[in-house]
Amino acid sequence: MKEKFELANQDRMKDLQVEVDKILEALKCDGALVTDESEVGDFIDIFAETEEIEANLKYLSNYLGVFVEDDMELIVDIAQKIKDKKCLVKK
Repeated sequence: MKEKFELANQDRMKDLQVEVDKILEALKCDGALVTDESEVGDFIDIFAETEEIEANLKYLSNYLGVFVEDDMELIVDIAQKIKDKKCLVKK
């Protein structure tokens, strides 16, 4: 029996492409496949020590200008924070 590969939804991700690209740039993962279910931890070394993960999250927060809570936070949720922040600044 063949295993079927099914890609997770990308509906939210498509609306946030500019912000997702900025996140991928910060993660040094330009061009990576991102879905609505992709987490920050999917793009961080899985063998990293807790201190290194925390340092990466702090770097991301500073680079992106929004708080990145943990490595399980969804990329699209962070992208939405960035977009919301842009909207607040424009008003």
